[in-house]
Amino acid sequence: MNALATLLAITLLASSVAGHAVLRQPPAWNSNPSKTSPCGGGTATDVVATYQVGSTVTITWQVVAGDGAGQLSAAVDLNGGTNFATTLTVGGSGAAPTSVGTYQATITMPGTTSAKATLQVKSSSGWYSCATIKLQTGAVSAQDSPAHSTTCVTLSGLTFCSDLNGKSVKGFIGNKDPKEVDTELKSTHDSYLGNPLVYKPLMDTCSETYRKFLCAQTFVPCTASDSATACAGTCDDVGFQCGVQPEHTTLYNCDLFQADGTSDIYAVCSGNGAGALTVSYAVLLLALLAAIAHAAF
Repeated sequence: MNALATLLAITLLASSVAGHAVLRQPPAWNSNPSKTSPCGGGTATDVVATYQVGSTVTITWQVVAGDGAGQLSAAVDLNGGTNFATTLTVGGSGAAPTSVGTYQATITMPGTTSAKATLQVKSSSGWYSCATIKLQTGAVSAQDSPAHSTTCVTLSGLTFCSDLNGKSVKGFIGNKDPKEVDTELKSTHDSYLGNPLVYKPLMDTCSETYRKFLCAQTFVPCTASDSATACAGTCDDVGFQCGVQPEHTTLYNCDLFQADGTSDIYAVCSGNGAGALTVSYAVLLLALLAAIAHAAF
């Protein structure tokens, strides 16, 4: 491949991942970024969040790859479909993401009640997400928008997180099928590890470590608290073993995951091993390796 062709390939790759973004709260139909209009793919769920009519609520939007530039806009179908005739006001400091990271924006809900409405959030760069919500007249308590269902389910038929089959976990709000979630996790795993702008794996163990991190982050033991997700040490391991690139060190904030001595769905959390090194050290190592390779030529 000549220099021009190489440059073109890199440019196309960069443009193909620029601005990957997805709605995180309320939980979207599809947990992976998508440009599929009007809802980013996925399957409609049951209600995942309840809001008071006319209230201004906070949503969470995550830019997971690329520069992520793009003003957010929102609309709602009060009949639970995908005919978004009612536009909503979006504001707040996170209403126009500019780089990789997690942003919080505000949305003013309509003044009409709905037992099952579809909220659409999209960016000007063309990324779509939808979530199924309820709009009521009364005040909303924290229990109306839980992180997980109160119903426990026994996992079966998983192929990506197959080592969790038979375990009892908290169900997903909206009654989302764990097998669909499992498929989305595999898509996330393969997409990010296959994107050199996000990860450049340094160790053979990277793929399996990242897989277990995603599974533990998503499937919470039935008897545990909602915060009992993946271990911070495993999160650090992913950054180190998989060679997270400098512009994507904020993809996962390891400080938000479980500390040593607690447990995720696999085992007791421990910071021993490569994960004890922070992602910053991993980035420094990558820079050193790049300098050595450059010097060799």
